[in-house]
Amino acid sequence: MAFLGKDSQRPPKSSKPRLYTSRFDPYSAGIRFLLGAKGIDYEHVYLDVHNKPDWYKEVNPAGHIPALETGDETVFETFVIYDYLEDKYPAVRTQPTDAYKKAKDKIFMAHTKEYLTTKITSAVKNLKDNLEEIQRVLKIIDGIMGKRGTDYLGGDKPNFADYYLFGWVELLPALKGVHEFDFELDKNEFSHYLPWVSRMDKNEHVENDRKTHKSGLKNRIAFFKSALAGTPNIKVGL
Repeated sequence: MAFLGKDSQRPPKSSKPRLYTSRFDPYSAGIRFLLGAKGIDYEHVYLDVHNKPDWYKEVNPAGHIPALETGDETVFETFVIYDYLEDKYPAVRTQPTDAYKKAKDKIFMAHTKEYLTTKITSAVKNLKDNLEEIQRVLKIIDGIMGKRGTDYLGGDKPNFADYYLFGWVELLPALKGVHEFDFELDKNEFSHYLPWVSRMDKNEHVENDRKTHKSGLKNRIAFFKSALAGTPNIKVGL
């Protein structure tokens, strides 16, 4: 596994989709899950996000990951990438075709980004002080799942909203390990969310992603511990 950092050269453009990514980045994880679900043959390029190459600004002027490059087409911003992939590769649908249902899913994702992902990001440094708010938002999500009455937000199989959400909440077990702070959600109180987590945890595209990137729980805990210590080990477990 090569990690492109400050002194690296930009890979030559290719007609094959290329995802600029990082092993433990939750935004990237959701995109990778969806790429797997769509059966898209793509290549991934790891960036050293703590020492990014200057040329990456040519890919994404903001410098963020993920970014998707196919020949001369470059797309960034996570939600835009989801839409681009749906339009570019429509054979396997991961978004509703009904306009209202699609709008509801996009509202769900926007609210998840605003109210949940920010708290999970803060929890990387301090889980205890952010846990109450994380649980409050997860309780709302549990209610949304209950009203839908399906195994997944996407119905009988995961869709883009499922993959986006799981890319973030799969961090929580690792953060428990990082901070050695044990907590369990009540099975009765989270009767829809917890079974969803269990199903997503066994999803073939999630499992394949963990194998490909060696991003399982043990390595995830080790990475975040190293990051908190000020020496992020992006090659942990390799």
